[in-house]
Amino acid sequence: MTPATWHTREIPLLEAVRAAERTRERPGAKLAIDYRRLGMKFDDFAQTVYDLWPEYLDAELIPRRGRISRVQVYGLTARGRRAIGQWPAGSERLAAALESVADDETRPDRRARLKGLAVDVRAAGPTGAGELLERLAG
Repeated sequence: MTPATWHTREIPLLEAVRAAERTRERPGAKLAIDYRRLGMKFDDFAQTVYDLWPEYLDAELIPRRGRISRVQVYGLTARGRRAIGQWPAGSERLAAALESVADDETRPDRRARLKGLAVDVRAAGPTGAGELLERLAG
């Protein structure tokens, strides 16, 4: 996976997997992903699945004669869902929890501080929220 292809290869594939999950008849069944509709050749599709597996996709890559000959995709992982906006990142859940606590707070100064912290956590995003909380706690 490379940043240069994230929006042209990886994200479209993750979105195609999500769409296929919605029409799957039984949980755990392999998904039918038409890589040609994504504008890919089989080798590019196999490489993209390989790049995304296992962090973003639950898949099986079947090798034959030194190359991937068959790809079976079973679904998205939690990280794959977050990548296409299907699940909120931990920082978003934390910010929402802080806002909820702030809404119940009776002291205006504490309410404002909690709301401000929620804004800071959102602005820091998934990678910076932990560092922000460490600085506040330490």
